[in-house]
Amino acid sequence: MLQVFNKATDKVAIFVHAMVWAFGTPFETGNFVPDGETPQNIPNLSKSDVSFMCEVSYGFDTSADKSIYTGLKTFEKLVTNDPRFNRHRLSRSTWQDGRETSSDVYIAVAKLFTKKGLEKPRKPVYDVHPWIERGLAQEGCEYVVNTLRPRLLACIGNATDKRFKIFTSQDQESFKQGDIVWFSFTVSFNVRKRAWTSEITPLELVRMGALTPMAIAEGEGGARPIPGLIDSDFTFLGEGENGDSEDVGSVPLELSGECNNSFLK
Repeated sequence: MLQVFNKATDKVAIFVHAMVWAFGTPFETGNFVPDGETPQNIPNLSKSDVSFMCEVSYGFDTSADKSIYTGLKTFEKLVTNDPRFNRHRLSRSTWQDGRETSSDVYIAVAKLFTKKGLEKPRKPVYDVHPWIERGLAQEGCEYVVNTLRPRLLACIGNATDKRFKIFTSQDQESFKQGDIVWFSFTVSFNVRKRAWTSEITPLELVRMGALTPMAIAEGEGGARPIPGLIDSDFTFLGEGENGDSEDVGSVPLELSGECNNSFLK
C-alpha cells in the first residue's frame, strides 16, 4: 500500500473536500450482519463473517460534480510512475475508475475491523454495537474492532455563529440525501491480487446544510457544491436540527506541502 504523505510535516497528508450525500450503510454495523439477524439498507452485500471486507460505506452523489474523480486521477498518474508501486504491472481496477458510465456515485469506506497485532488494542471512543461484539467473540477470530472510525458532526447555528454537534453512532438520520457534507480524508493506493485501485479513507464528516429541491432538480438528479451555490441555494441548519488485499508493505508516497491544503489545488 502507498499513502500520500505531506513532506512538510512528515505525516500522512490530510485532504478536505465537499460533496453531496447520497446514502450510507448503518454507521454502527456497516455491511456486517451476523447469522440470524436481518440486514437493513444493504442490498445483497452483507457479510456474516468477521473479515477485512466488513466496512461502513459513505455514498456521495457525483452525477453533476466529478471533481473527486479528477483529483484522484491526478494522484493515480503520479503513483503509476513510482517504481515501488505495482511492480507486477497489474491493470487498474474498473471499480470507481471515473468512467462516464460509472461515475455518478463515489463510495468511501471505513473498515469495521483490523487484524490483531502484538500490542494491546486501544479502547474505542464509541460504543461498540452488540453485533460487532458477537462477531469478535467467535472462536479463532483474528480481528479487533477498528478504533479509527470517522467522526460525524453537523454545523449548526448560522453563517456568523458556527457551532458543531457531534453525532453518535446511533444517529443514522444525521445525514440525508441532498445534504452538503464537508469531510477530511487520506488517500492511499492498494495492489490486490489482480488489479490495483485508489481509495480515500474519511476521518471526519460534517453536515453543513442541505440543497434546496430546486438546486437538486437543476442538477438533473444530482447537485454541485460550487461556491456560488452556497449564497443562493444553500439552506443552513437551524439550532437543534438533526440533522482482501495483497499485502505489499506500507510505503509513503511523498508530495510537497502545498498538496495538503485543498484536494483540488
